[in-house]
Amino acid sequence: MGALETVTLKDKFKVYIVKREERLLNDIGAIVERHKKCIIAFSYFISQVQKIKECIRILRKRCAQKVIFICGGPQATGEPHISLEMGFDIVVRGEAEETFINLLNNIAEQKGYEEVKGIIYSKKGQYLDTGRGKTPCLDQFPPFAVEHRLFGPIEITRGCPFGCKFCQTPYLFGMKPRHRSIDSICRAVNQMKSYGLTDIRFISPNAFSYGADGKKMNIVTLTNLLKEVRRVLEKKGRLFFGSFPSEVRPEFVNEQTIDLIKRYCDNDNIIIGAQSGSQRILALCNRGHTVEDVYQAVRLTLKNGLKTNVDFIFGLPEEGEEEISDSIKVMQDLIKLGARIHAHTFIPLPQTPFSKSSGTALSPALSKFLEKGKSDGTVFGDWQKQAEIRKVMVHT
Repeated sequence: MGALETVTLKDKFKVYIVKREERLLNDIGAIVERHKKCIIAFSYFISQVQKIKECIRILRKRCAQKVIFICGGPQATGEPHISLEMGFDIVVRGEAEETFINLLNNIAEQKGYEEVKGIIYSKKGQYLDTGRGKTPCLDQFPPFAVEHRLFGPIEITRGCPFGCKFCQTPYLFGMKPRHRSIDSICRAVNQMKSYGLTDIRFISPNAFSYGADGKKMNIVTLTNLLKEVRRVLEKKGRLFFGSFPSEVRPEFVNEQTIDLIKRYCDNDNIIIGAQSGSQRILALCNRGHTVEDVYQAVRLTLKNGLKTNVDFIFGLPEEGEEEISDSIKVMQDLIKLGARIHAHTFIPLPQTPFSKSSGTALSPALSKFLEKGKSDGTVFGDWQKQAEIRKVMVHT
């Protein structure tokens, strides 16, 4: 939505933001009656496929003749043909800022879709792919939609060089990180501040990698970022970095990065991405760090007075009894040190090297450990819900 506010489309389109399915289904009739042509655009995740499929079925039954159905996002990008089979007319693949604007202009001018790079669409029963869209520069587009009052965490980095086999990020955005400039970030913070929004959070695959190539640290640029955002916020605002909704890689946690959190930020915790306590599984996933890196990061964080939440993913491909035992041992050690475990169940994501794997079952021993941790507050997360989502996906 932020990208749409950078161009003049107001004379061509009336934009409606509909956040709930029930409201869309209730209001679509009246909206369609007011206009000659309508576009309904969805962005959705893999966990929403069945719900979106049913919603599209109902909408097509009610108003297909006057509506163009468009979708984008990680799931649609990874499996565009499935999205078309669900009833969408056009799939916008990958980073949509420029592609979506070009597509809307072509629709408004009643042109064909052939010249719009970055889409797949259906024509006379065939799926046509127009090729890769242009990779956007983050500074050219705002991180939120001010006119529509849609604010959220500020995306500061896209792309990741590690290529973890379970993660969609490098396959959606590339393996060369691109960073929003400090000036652009500060302008966004100023805008939020002008609307009374002074709790600032960021989106990044690895918050401590800001300004660098993703594999090494640029401590000077990272310092300047936090220093400048703090200056804009002043004492009234709160700055959260390296905590939800982002995380940090364990080997990026050191005395300098911890000091930056304590000096400029308001979060009392950081989220460290461990993902497994088995070195074999870490290597299999192409994580690029060691189990010992996780121990060191947790010890250092806690020693400096910050709380530590550690991400683990269970049910990864080839995770057997030995690997589960290794992870339980590591988690027990980390909990004794004072950390909390953020538990996830592996879900095969499209485009990733693990996309065709159904993963492995969570063992009784692991489930018992997680349940006990949940009851005493040392383990949290949606691993049970994710396990159910995976079951549905595998049997669909």
